[in-house]
Amino acid sequence: MTNNFGIEFWVNPTSTSGGQSLAYNGNPALNGAGIYLTNGSYQARIGTTAFATTTATAATWIHLAFVRNNGTATLYVNGTAAGTSTVNPVLPTAQFGLGANPFDASEKTVAYMDEVRVFTFTAGQFSTNDLLLNAGLPVVSSVNASAITGTNATLTGSVNPTALTTTYYFQYGPSASYGSKSANTVLAPAT
Repeated sequence: MTNNFGIEFWVNPTSTSGGQSLAYNGNPALNGAGIYLTNGSYQARIGTTAFATTTATAATWIHLAFVRNNGTATLYVNGTAAGTSTVNPVLPTAQFGLGANPFDASEKTVAYMDEVRVFTFTAGQFSTNDLLLNAGLPVVSSVNASAITGTNATLTGSVNPTALTTTYYFQYGPSASYGSKSANTVLAPAT
């Protein structure tokens, strides 16, 4: 694949040091494209050239997507574009690697990964709504507190769990750091 494709996944690194090949289509030293974690930064790469980076934090889940749409490659971080490139990837001459670079054993991933997906689409038809990150997210709404007294207030909100099991609660208190929270409520996915 060199055009109109995407690679996406959730990742939670236990270490952010060194060079870690997260997902790469081709031989990273010669051709192809994908995503690396290198010395504290996630990087979108085409061959050996990184074109977009964002900070990597250990023990924190993040959604990453490398999408090449109609000649432009974009790194998406939690659904937001973090950088683009119009460099054409050289046609991959090797296999797809997940969690390791098959050509360099030192570039193995030290992380948890989930919901890995490689996909294609019609030229010009990609939308960030197509990313798994945006598929069926819970919908939450709330309004300002009402019936406020010196010791009480009424909190009102609604949650539509869509396709996901969802836990919700209210945080409240006399300052911006809140200090208190309501009991957790778990909603089953909507059918």
